[in-house]
Amino acid sequence: MGEAELFGTDEPAPHPRLLRAGHLSVEIAGGAVGAVRWNGREVLRGLAHPVRDPDWGTWPEETLSETVEEDGPASRYVRSFRTAGGAVEGRFDLHLRAEGRLEARVAFRALAPLRTNRASLVVLHPVAAEAGRPLAVRHPDGTSEETTFPRLIRPDQPARDIAGLRWTLDGLTLDLAFRGEVFEMEDQRNWSDASFKTYGRPLALPRPFDIAADATWEQSVLLVVEDRGSGRAGRGPDDRLVLGEAAGRMPTVALATEPGWEDRSVLPDLPRLLRLDLRVGDWTGPLAEAMAAHPAPELELILPDEAPAAARVLAALGPALGGARPASATALPAAWLASHQPGGPFPPGLGPAEAAALLRAALPGVPVGAGVLTNFTELNRLPRLDPEAAFVTYATTAIVHAADDASVMQTLEALPMIHASAARLAGGRPLRLGLCAIPMRTNPYGSRLVPNPARGRVAMAGEDPRHAAPFGAAFAVGVLAATEGHPVERLALAAPRGPLGLLGPDGRPSPLAAVVRRLGTLAGRARRRTEVPDGIAAVATEGPEGFRVLLANLTARERRIALPAPLRAGPPGDGAMERTDRVRLGPFAAAWGET
Repeated sequence: MGEAELFGTDEPAPHPRLLRAGHLSVEIAGGAVGAVRWNGREVLRGLAHPVRDPDWGTWPEETLSETVEEDGPASRYVRSFRTAGGAVEGRFDLHLRAEGRLEARVAFRALAPLRTNRASLVVLHPVAAEAGRPLAVRHPDGTSEETTFPRLIRPDQPARDIAGLRWTLDGLTLDLAFRGEVFEMEDQRNWSDASFKTYGRPLALPRPFDIAADATWEQSVLLVVEDRGSGRAGRGPDDRLVLGEAAGRMPTVALATEPGWEDRSVLPDLPRLLRLDLRVGDWTGPLAEAMAAHPAPELELILPDEAPAAARVLAALGPALGGARPASATALPAAWLASHQPGGPFPPGLGPAEAAALLRAALPGVPVGAGVLTNFTELNRLPRLDPEAAFVTYATTAIVHAADDASVMQTLEALPMIHASAARLAGGRPLRLGLCAIPMRTNPYGSRLVPNPARGRVAMAGEDPRHAAPFGAAFAVGVLAATEGHPVERLALAAPRGPLGLLGPDGRPSPLAAVVRRLGTLAGRARRRTEVPDGIAAVATEGPEGFRVLLANLTARERRIALPAPLRAGPPGDGAMERTDRVRLGPFAAAWGET
């Protein structure tokens, strides 16, 4: 299967080049610097220099020139680029030295006036390694403080006013020194990025801000690695699936719908999560159509921001249902679809908790949820949760900050941390998630979704070609696998139709459709914990009929996975199955197994 079929796009996937100096190495692909490793151990997740538009979209970059110099104890990578629609040119200079020094410098020049939210050097830290570790922060005035990389996800900045950072990792001492700007750190797990991010220009300053033509600015960062002799990468687990103890019940998989997305012929047995905007003129027609197809959907309702107007539309909701009873309902005032900083200011008018109280009065006896209709970020920043809510809800998207293949798959590392933090916020109530997918459904951080007419890899886009490709099917298995051990009762992985639908561009069921169908059959079954090697996702259940297992390869290389016992196994679709104790998984392939 070619790359276009695996990813659903003709845009070529960049293939990383490895740049080395002694034990220090970096991956470079498409002009972007990925993982920085010492002796094979990831110490930084990446270095970037994004220029962001006023809606927080990242302007694409054009490479003007690129040079690489390698000479044993030292290596250098230099790239000139143009971005912001031609308004900015820059030069990125990266030096590696074998003794454990990495210096990165970026210099910008504005060729035309520019309005931007960010134009700065950015450093990414791998959360799986760093979360919970002690961290020393140096400030520009020469003072320092002791803190930690947070374990639970922080809604605000874990560190501010940064001139340097110092921490330890498995026998290594790592030191970063920043110049050219005041830096701060944010917990990118809020957006499902698997990283902490240290970036220039604090968010407390006005944004967007204007840069005059001919303005120049630059920043740099110096990483120093001190190795005390034990900073070596550990050997990963064997390529086998190991089943562990019981892990609760499998979540229900629903399909997210809204006007224009429904299709009764697409997996009609799966429950529907219906979103309606009650501010629009005629929402009763789409509601009646949805209820005719699925008499008891779960409702996500967008309300007017003023309490009297919200009360009026909710008073009309009961009669519009015609006596039918939705399985659950959640309501959110429209102003809360946007993201707000943790300390406010928050929108005037109706708040989320007050909206839930109005909804309970309008639909007595129906379970009413608390939370948001956007990302975990916004849930984490709510001033308070409705104390009477029956459940807590939020959604995730994989392309808020970056849309390359590696970054998308890395978001699966952050999802368990998101669910753990959400469970703490929920205070014992179950989690019922909204749409958890690669594309972005709405943009809480700007005025629009980023267009993607060429069907490429675009951050903050409402359409992503990988969603309906094998890549997206494997990703969906990873999303469900990440709920293991967390109180997730329900989530949606796709819609019937539309940009997040289960049908491919040719109108036929996509690889994701087969995976969602199989996952839908596992709802409520007793779950077993799974242990798998890196790059593999798995969910496993057991019941009177025996074991059910769904495996997915999250990488572009073939894998062979040993099973805990011989199973009848094959593709998740309707392909032939044969009894085996080992499955072959091609790039981004999935396999279903049963006793």
